[in-house]
Amino acid sequence: MCTYEEAHLYVDGPCVDGCGCYGPIWVAQAASPRAKCQQEAASLGSLDGYTFIYGNNKNNVFTDTAGQPEVFCGLGGDDSIDTLEAGDIFISGAGNDSVNTNYGTFNGGDGTDSVVNNYTNFGSTIDSVEVVGSP
Repeated sequence: MCTYEEAHLYVDGPCVDGCGCYGPIWVAQAASPRAKCQQEAASLGSLDGYTFIYGNNKNNVFTDTAGQPEVFCGLGGDDSIDTLEAGDIFISGAGNDSVNTNYGTFNGGDGTDSVVNNYTNFGSTIDSVEVVGSP
């Protein structure tokens, strides 16, 4: 039989007695898709007033809402959006992600990411993305 103190002995390695000692109890939890999106977007500056729209590890087709500042996070799969409006942000994540018409900020991730029409005169930016065509 173990005493309370023996049974609740904190060790930083494997337990060597038979009393059920335990190791570190703070285990990092996997971040939710929303938390991952917010963490990546936070590096771009203030996002007050933005709506976060996030996908999953499957293929996601996003739809932009004109006049509403938005952050889109693909987080895996082959993600796409037809038009990324000025001021909007698309953080693609892994997979082959694409923007047909880009007026906003498109940050590519792992995989082959592309923009068909990139309107740089509207202040659009791209990172780690192949520009397929440009008007």
